[in-house]
Amino acid sequence: MFVLLTGAALGVWWLVRPASSPPRPNVVLLVLDAVRADHLSCYQYERPTTPHIDALAQEGVLLIECTAPAPWTVPSHGSLFTGMYPTSHGAHAEHLALSPLNITLAEVLRDVGYETGGFSANIYLSPTLGFDQGFTTYDVRLMDDVRPKPVRDAGEMNALVLPWLEARARDGRPFFLFVNYMDAHAPYLPPPPYDTRYDGPDDLVSRYDGAIAHLDSEVGRVLDKLEELGLSENTLVIVTADHGEFLGEHGLLDHKQHLFETVLRVPLVLWYPRSLPGGQRVAGLVQLTDVMPTILALAGVETPAAMQGRSLLPLIRGEQDPLAYNVAFAEYWRDELLIQKRGAVFDRRLRSLRVGDWKYIWSSAGAGELYNLRQDPGEMHNLALSEPAQTAAMRERLDRWVDLLVRLVPGNAPGGEQAQ
Repeated sequence: MFVLLTGAALGVWWLVRPASSPPRPNVVLLVLDAVRADHLSCYQYERPTTPHIDALAQEGVLLIECTAPAPWTVPSHGSLFTGMYPTSHGAHAEHLALSPLNITLAEVLRDVGYETGGFSANIYLSPTLGFDQGFTTYDVRLMDDVRPKPVRDAGEMNALVLPWLEARARDGRPFFLFVNYMDAHAPYLPPPPYDTRYDGPDDLVSRYDGAIAHLDSEVGRVLDKLEELGLSENTLVIVTADHGEFLGEHGLLDHKQHLFETVLRVPLVLWYPRSLPGGQRVAGLVQLTDVMPTILALAGVETPAAMQGRSLLPLIRGEQDPLAYNVAFAEYWRDELLIQKRGAVFDRRLRSLRVGDWKYIWSSAGAGELYNLRQDPGEMHNLALSEPAQTAAMRERLDRWVDLLVRLVPGNAPGGEQAQ
């Protein structure tokens, strides 16, 4: 039986819980904003960008195919925090705030005795937009000084994060730490020596890779601090990203504009030697919506009934066939700011459904797109017209998927739109 305790009762429960009950793991969730999986060396990138994350993956679990549910910060973090898709949790370009109707990961962990702390360099994760739900400590702000990129870099973020970890080591309670690092977000301005670490014909890509290498070094500092404080043995560490980044593919830069794999495929590494196998590269198509139920399963905490993601433990432990994890859904809601900035061509909603190697992208502004990712991983050849039967099957399946999505936020329905 699951009993939810709050307030003074929670403190008493924590003190008198049975001695035989295993301690709940600490949880560290590190989100590398705008980092695409194929630019990490543990994902076979040719440049050695991520030695610390590589080492974590070698001792832990690397999910080969992880998909973000949206191509930008607000909806993807909403999914990380709720285990639900953007249509369901309601935080997206047409309704920016994360509604208090949602039950967040931080709230669930706080209510079973965790100290919860969140630190973000991304202003979109502001308390005014509801992303502080469940955190007892929450720090998100832009820098006060004038600089080309007015956000705190990973070193400045860790100047707050590391003392918070030291305080957790002293108080002895389990903790949940969330950090969003913005270093690999445009305009890609890594500090020395990472600004010149990679020389190549494409300066944009070299600076992006340098920013990732800088991020990796700061992730290493967090891992070292956990070890120094004696916290590593009982800490679950998760490294992921909220979305990827266009670096010229399809003639696009930044993210948001489409639902190609370039902005949807993200890294996902889990490290928890006490309960997870080491050195595993796990096949199967998983999503960021699966992160919350996986954390709660490892913590021995009941999951909220409305959650749409599922625990990855059966997949990781070899108890379920990877073919059982073969569907991924993503969506992009109309963004007025992007339309004003880049033109009417972006005045549309997008949804995508991937089933195995097939991927269908629906647009509210016109015909759909169909790709076979095994034959065409760069999504260069639209097969919607040449494969009409497959297109129709994928379109029908996407329609059914959207129809079944719960909507917590009033006015958040898709307006009766059907896939075209």
